[in-house]
Amino acid sequence: MYASVCFEKLYNFWDRIGDKIANEFPSKFPNPKRVMFANVIDKLKEDFETDENFMWLIAFRNDGFKDFNDKRKLVVHYEQKETKYQTAILDKIGDMQKIEEIFLEKSTLPNFSKGILTYPTKEY
Repeated sequence: MYASVCFEKLYNFWDRIGDKIANEFPSKFPNPKRVMFANVIDKLKEDFETDENFMWLIAFRNDGFKDFNDKRKLVVHYEQKETKYQTAILDKIGDMQKIEEIFLEKSTLPNFSKGILTYPTKEY
């Protein structure tokens, strides 16, 4: 259960960053319901493509955030992580190698989540 909640909360964290950036440019974002981190970065990309700090946000949006958001969509809209792993383990009963692979994949989730949260501090 906790892995799925982490995906939701991490997305909310980056969504709030998108909200904060969009608040600085109200004429570019007249509809607050359409403000999301990726949309904000995409819409401001041309205006700030030479700004070093914004280039970092563009790179994060295209790499770390994209990977995270692709995984988040699966978790939030289709299948909870815990259900996915439980089903996979039950399907592989008797195949210890496959079960170990499932546990290994599952064990990477805390570091993956931590990386998305601490990504901004890597540069400083």
